[in-house]
Amino acid sequence: MDGVYAPTRRTASTLPVPLQIGEGIVVLVGMGLLFVAVLALVSIFAYTEHRKEMALIESGQYAAENVQPAPWVLAVGLLLLAVVLADVVRAAWAGTVPGDGLTSAALGLAALAYYWFRRRGTRDSGADGETGD
Repeated sequence: MDGVYAPTRRTASTLPVPLQIGEGIVVLVGMGLLFVAVLALVSIFAYTEHRKEMALIESGQYAAENVQPAPWVLAVGLLLLAVVLADVVRAAWAGTVPGDGLTSAALGLAALAYYWFRRRGTRDSGADGETGD
């Protein structure tokens, strides 16, 4: 059989894998278009808000910035500290070590400190009608 070409038999492991184009690529393109559309809407919203503020500043109608601390910061800080306290009490009751509460405690204390300093700065400046201590 010299010089005669004998094709080798292909098994399932040597067959080329066909590209699987179909539903997967359609979903991927759809998600990409949705992401681009949301990004465009957010960009348009930010641009129009910026233009509105610039027009108000140029016309002299821009109100003074309200420096009141956001009440949600106080709520988040208290909630995080309550969760950590509940975890510590549960651990003490069960005789185990508290779980992952260190990060939550730090975030709760940071939120409370931010709220306190912001409120103190507002009170010292007299922006909310109160006088400083």
